[in-house]
Amino acid sequence: MNRQQRQIDLHEEIADHYLVRYGSDYSKIFQTYWNDKLISLCLNGAKSCVLDFGCGNGILIPDLVKKFKSVYGLDISYKMLKSARENWKSSKGAIIGDGNHIPFRDNSFDCVVCRGVIHHIPDIGLILNEVHRILTKNGLFVFSEPCNDSVIIRLARKIMYKKSKRFDKDDRAFLQNELEKIIDKNGKFTIEKIERFGFLAYIMAGFPDHISILKFIPFNQIITSVLISIDKILSQIPFIKKHSLHLIMKLRKINNP
Repeated sequence: MNRQQRQIDLHEEIADHYLVRYGSDYSKIFQTYWNDKLISLCLNGAKSCVLDFGCGNGILIPDLVKKFKSVYGLDISYKMLKSARENWKSSKGAIIGDGNHIPFRDNSFDCVVCRGVIHHIPDIGLILNEVHRILTKNGLFVFSEPCNDSVIIRLARKIMYKKSKRFDKDDRAFLQNELEKIIDKNGKFTIEKIERFGFLAYIMAGFPDHISILKFIPFNQIITSVLISIDKILSQIPFIKKHSLHLIMKLRKINNP
């Protein structure tokens, strides 16, 4: 079985876990914070057409719909899309499709947003090519990906990916310079911005299906808000920010590369 089919089967199997992940009130606070970070880097225009690439059960969709006129979602798993249909009520809809062959015409979107999906895909170059194709002139590709620049985080992820059945054996995170080299070699985008993301709030509030400590602590919504405030500070401290669990990149399409 190839990696793509394993990913489909895996996400069909774990779709219900995402409802747990995004279901608690304190986690919703963190997910909204994460969404806002991504959306803040998107094109600043209400009439923009936006694609949520690898949208899963649509956790990003409601926040995108608040800002943009046309919002679509693309995912390879039918069950992931089906698990939270209410997220699609105000959007243009969810499309099942392969990211290596995105089922949209050239120049269809002003911005493509991707939240923690690229590390599941075997060939990043193909994704960059397809995203470039469907973006309009000077379009943006904004994505958030697990980062392994910290040795400690790298070790923790290696253990988690190996022990947990909710990951594929080939799932991995990236070094920042590794991603930069891949993008540079591809030659279809310029990197406009890189931000560090994910510290205490990410660990404690982002994944209740893995770490559910806050579930049993009173005032967990207030605690989550405090942790987010601390994370914002940590992301600005030069030495500390290198130990983030995620990084966010804003890429600009190079026209006719």
